[in-house]
Amino acid sequence: MPRLPICLTLLISVLAAPLPPARAQSAISGNEKMILTMPQMQSNWVSFRDYNGHQLIYFSILEAYKCGIRKVAYSINSEALDQEWRLQPRNPKKQQEVTTNRPYLSLPLGTAKFIAVQLTFNDNSKSPVVRKRP
Repeated sequence: MPRLPICLTLLISVLAAPLPPARAQSAISGNEKMILTMPQMQSNWVSFRDYNGHQLIYFSILEAYKCGIRKVAYSINSEALDQEWRLQPRNPKKQQEVTTNRPYLSLPLGTAKFIAVQLTFNDNSKSPVVRKRP
Protein backbone atom coordinates (compact mmCIF):
# COMPACT_ATOMS: atom_id res chain seq x y z
CA MET A 1 0.00 0.00 0.00
CA PRO A 2 2.73 2.59 0.66
CA ARG A 3 3.77 2.36 -3.00
CA LEU A 4 0.51 3.94 -4.21
CA PRO A 5 1.03 7.33 -2.49
CA ILE A 6 4.62 7.44 -3.76
CA CYS A 7 3.48 6.69 -7.33
CA LEU A 8 0.75 9.31 -7.12
CA THR A 9 3.19 11.87 -5.73
CA LEU A 10 5.63 11.19 -8.58
CA LEU A 11 2.87 11.38 -11.18
CA ILE A 12 1.55 14.66 -9.79
CA SER A 13 5.02 16.19 -9.66
CA VAL A 14 5.72 15.21 -13.28
CA LEU A 15 2.37 16.52 -14.53
CA ALA A 16 2.64 19.73 -12.52
CA ALA A 17 6.17 20.54 -13.69
CA PRO A 18 6.20 23.36 -16.22
CA LEU A 19 7.53 22.66 -19.68
CA PRO A 20 10.98 24.03 -20.37
CA PRO A 21 10.57 27.41 -22.12
CA ALA A 22 11.74 26.12 -25.51
CA ARG A 23 9.23 23.25 -25.49
CA ALA A 24 6.40 25.42 -24.20
CA GLN A 25 7.00 27.98 -26.95
CA SER A 26 7.29 25.37 -29.68
CA ALA A 27 3.97 23.87 -28.56
CA ILE A 28 2.30 27.24 -29.22
CA SER A 29 4.37 28.71 -32.04
CA GLY A 30 2.61 28.29 -35.36
CA ASN A 31 -0.66 27.26 -33.72
CA GLU A 32 -1.85 30.75 -32.80
CA LYS A 33 -4.47 30.86 -35.56
CA MET A 34 -5.92 27.49 -34.59
CA ILE A 35 -5.98 28.47 -30.91
CA LEU A 36 -7.45 31.94 -31.48
CA THR A 37 -10.26 30.69 -33.72
CA MET A 38 -11.53 28.20 -31.14
CA PRO A 39 -14.98 29.45 -29.99
CA GLN A 40 -13.98 29.51 -26.32
CA MET A 41 -10.97 31.70 -27.21
CA GLN A 42 -12.89 34.04 -29.51
CA SER A 43 -15.19 34.97 -26.66
CA ASN A 44 -12.11 36.07 -24.69
CA TRP A 45 -10.22 38.09 -27.32
CA VAL A 46 -11.21 41.21 -25.42
CA SER A 47 -12.61 41.74 -21.95
CA PHE A 48 -14.39 44.62 -20.24
CA ARG A 49 -13.81 46.09 -16.81
CA ASP A 50 -15.28 49.14 -15.10
CA TYR A 51 -12.60 50.69 -12.94
CA ASN A 52 -12.19 54.02 -11.21
CA GLY A 53 -14.82 55.77 -13.33
CA HIS A 54 -13.56 54.34 -16.63
CA GLN A 55 -14.58 51.52 -18.91
CA LEU A 56 -11.50 49.48 -19.78
CA ILE A 57 -11.36 47.10 -22.74
CA TYR A 58 -8.46 44.67 -22.46
CA PHE A 59 -6.64 43.13 -25.44
CA SER A 60 -4.40 40.94 -23.25
CA ILE A 61 -5.19 37.62 -24.97
CA LEU A 62 -4.42 39.10 -28.38
CA GLU A 63 -1.17 40.56 -27.06
CA ALA A 64 -0.22 37.12 -25.72
CA TYR A 65 -0.90 35.44 -29.10
CA LYS A 66 0.46 38.28 -31.24
CA CYS A 67 2.96 35.99 -33.00
CA GLY A 68 0.17 34.70 -35.22
CA ILE A 69 -1.60 38.02 -35.78
CA ARG A 70 -0.82 40.58 -38.46
CA LYS A 71 -3.57 43.08 -37.61
CA VAL A 72 -6.32 43.65 -35.03
CA ALA A 73 -9.18 45.75 -36.40
CA TYR A 74 -11.91 46.86 -34.04
CA SER A 75 -14.73 49.34 -33.62
CA ILE A 76 -16.79 50.51 -30.70
CA ASN A 77 -20.61 50.36 -31.02
CA SER A 78 -20.46 49.48 -34.73
CA GLU A 79 -19.04 46.86 -37.05
CA ALA A 80 -17.10 49.39 -39.14
CA LEU A 81 -13.75 47.94 -37.96
CA ASP A 82 -12.28 51.39 -38.53
CA GLN A 83 -9.70 51.33 -35.74
CA GLU A 84 -6.56 49.27 -35.24
CA TRP A 85 -5.10 47.94 -32.01
CA ARG A 86 -1.33 48.18 -32.42
CA LEU A 87 0.22 44.99 -31.11
CA GLN A 88 3.47 45.47 -29.22
CA PRO A 89 6.71 44.07 -30.64
CA ARG A 90 7.22 40.46 -29.69
CA ASN A 91 10.16 38.90 -27.96
CA PRO A 92 11.18 35.78 -29.94
CA LYS A 93 12.46 34.15 -26.74
CA LYS A 94 9.22 34.83 -24.82
CA GLN A 95 6.60 34.72 -27.53
CA GLN A 96 3.55 34.97 -25.28
CA GLU A 97 4.89 37.78 -23.14
CA VAL A 98 2.62 40.82 -22.93
CA THR A 99 5.13 43.62 -23.47
CA THR A 100 2.94 46.61 -22.74
CA ASN A 101 1.99 48.03 -19.37
CA ARG A 102 -1.32 49.14 -20.83
CA PRO A 103 -2.97 46.34 -22.84
CA TYR A 104 -6.32 48.12 -22.77
CA LEU A 105 -8.39 51.02 -24.06
CA SER A 106 -9.72 53.47 -21.50
CA LEU A 107 -13.11 55.02 -22.27
CA PRO A 108 -15.57 57.06 -20.23
CA LEU A 109 -17.76 54.76 -18.15
CA GLY A 110 -20.63 53.26 -20.16
CA THR A 111 -19.32 54.36 -23.57
CA ALA A 112 -19.02 50.95 -25.21
CA LYS A 113 -22.22 48.97 -25.63
CA PHE A 114 -20.21 46.43 -27.64
CA ILE A 115 -16.91 46.04 -29.44
CA ALA A 116 -16.44 44.33 -32.80
CA VAL A 117 -13.06 42.72 -33.46
CA GLN A 118 -11.56 41.05 -36.52
CA LEU A 119 -8.10 39.54 -36.77
CA THR A 120 -5.91 39.30 -39.83
CA PHE A 121 -3.56 36.38 -39.39
CA ASN A 122 -0.01 36.08 -40.68
CA ASP A 123 -1.26 34.11 -43.71
CA ASN A 124 -3.53 37.13 -44.55
CA SER A 125 -6.71 35.19 -43.79
CA LYS A 126 -9.29 36.97 -41.65
CA SER A 127 -11.30 35.79 -38.71
CA PRO A 128 -15.03 36.25 -38.52
CA VAL A 129 -16.05 39.48 -36.83
CA VAL A 130 -16.48 38.81 -33.12
CA ARG A 131 -18.82 41.02 -31.09
CA LYS A 132 -18.46 41.31 -27.34
CA ARG A 133 -20.67 43.12 -24.87
CA PRO A 134 -19.63 44.31 -21.41
